[in-house]
Amino acid sequence: MSFRIKTILGIAIIEGLLLLLLVVMGLDRMFESYQHELIKRASTTATLFATTSKDAVLSSDLASLESFAKEVMNNPGLVYARVLDHNGITLAQHGDKKQLALPFIEDHIVEKVKNTDAIFDTHAEIREAGKLYGQVQIGLDITELYENLNDAKTNATWLALLEMMLVALFSFVLGTWLTHQLKALESGAQKIKEGDFGYQIPVNSHDEIARTAIAFNKMSLQLKTLYGEVLHVNEALEERIAERTTELRKINAQLIQEMNERQQVEQELRLAHKLESVGQLAAGIAHEINTPMQFIGDNVYFLKDSFHDLQTLINHYEVILQTLNKEKLITNDILINLQETKEDTDLDYLKEHVPNAFSRALDGIDRVCSIVSAMKAFSHPQDERSPIDINKAITTTLSVARNEYKYHANVTTNFAEIPLVMAFGGDINQVFLNLIVNAAHAIESVTQANDKLGQITIKTSQKNNTIVISISDTGCGIPEPIQHRIFDPFFTTKEVGRGTGQGLSLIHTIIVDKHGGNIRFDTKINQGTTFYITLPINAESTLKIRRKT
Repeated sequence: MSFRIKTILGIAIIEGLLLLLLVVMGLDRMFESYQHELIKRASTTATLFATTSKDAVLSSDLASLESFAKEVMNNPGLVYARVLDHNGITLAQHGDKKQLALPFIEDHIVEKVKNTDAIFDTHAEIREAGKLYGQVQIGLDITELYENLNDAKTNATWLALLEMMLVALFSFVLGTWLTHQLKALESGAQKIKEGDFGYQIPVNSHDEIARTAIAFNKMSLQLKTLYGEVLHVNEALEERIAERTTELRKINAQLIQEMNERQQVEQELRLAHKLESVGQLAAGIAHEINTPMQFIGDNVYFLKDSFHDLQTLINHYEVILQTLNKEKLITNDILINLQETKEDTDLDYLKEHVPNAFSRALDGIDRVCSIVSAMKAFSHPQDERSPIDINKAITTTLSVARNEYKYHANVTTNFAEIPLVMAFGGDINQVFLNLIVNAAHAIESVTQANDKLGQITIKTSQKNNTIVISISDTGCGIPEPIQHRIFDPFFTTKEVGRGTGQGLSLIHTIIVDKHGGNIRFDTKINQGTTFYITLPINAESTLKIRRKT
């Protein structure tokens, strides 16, 4: 685009924008004025009509009301007029029958009326001593208002076009005069662009453009000198840059490798420290509980067996008493005394309930022992891969984590017959523990309001050479904006003190980086989330293949 066209367009656009702004502001101001006058006129007409009709409404003079309604229609632009009593019953009306047949909807903004029936509807109340006796309704035609506005728009548009044409003509003359002197500069710039450094353009005047041409000639000579120097320096720089680039690439590759190794080591150390602390705590608790539970179990079994023996002895005594009683070998006093003693000791009640009490106590002891066994298995350290029973690992973890979910959710397991997996048992237990606790917390946030238990469902299956574990919950779900961040280190949505943001990050590291598996999830807000874990049956060989790739 030439300088002349730019000049014309620049001035024309500026002038056009200013004219457009003035026209729009003027038309808006005109419309506001028309609108204000129309509303004022409609309000005044309705108020005068209401004042004129007041006495006739109070006296129920329908003939006068009809006359007033007909007389008010002499106002220019009035389409209809209507008088109603306080119950909304029409007392008198006159005007366009079609408009009178329509329901009355009062208008407040003139611009909205344009898109409907072009009739501005308003009303005024008829009151006497503060009491409402009725109202009048009128409709004004605003067609003339918009016709005047359209005429004003047309005139303003033609005026703006005419002024823009005059400005364009002036810009064309000015641009022609300026571009004539700039062509020499353009030609010189083109020569330098083509590599003709030192090119000189003729100078034929003494104005600002001529001084610009002189400066251009000096610059051209300097460019010729500098170009030779730049060529020499450029060759040296290219050699130096090539050498330095090679060095930086090597350094960068080393730094990236060191950073990745350091991050992996730090993450593994954090995980190892956490697992070690949990293991020590679980092992200590299990050891402390195990010994007294053995004492209690042995004593309960002893008491159960002893009571069984006593019950057998008592049965034999009762048989002997019955025999002695039949043979009349025992006095009535002794028999009565024995019967009272039996009633005092409530022997029948003891026979019925004591065995059940022993059974319940032994069930509780067995449950505690299973939890202790689970804690021992959960805390058992493993430095090397070993065959792991995934179903048993999940059962053990559920025993350890029972206190986290028992108040909020029921747990259902659906275990398939799957082979053992070569894995780090402690790490796998940690994965299941974190996912089950997260599921319990997600359900807790939903069930607090309705006090209903949620559902955690755990399934296992085999697919080709992998084991698939799914852990589902009926919790709150994961919001879409944060789904891509849940495996990031230190990211958590839990309140302060409840979550560190390392659980899912550690899970991802254990499953993907350490065992060569995969983890993904499906989630729906307020319906729940399902995590899918895929573990290769031989994780070590899978990792080797990945590293080679």
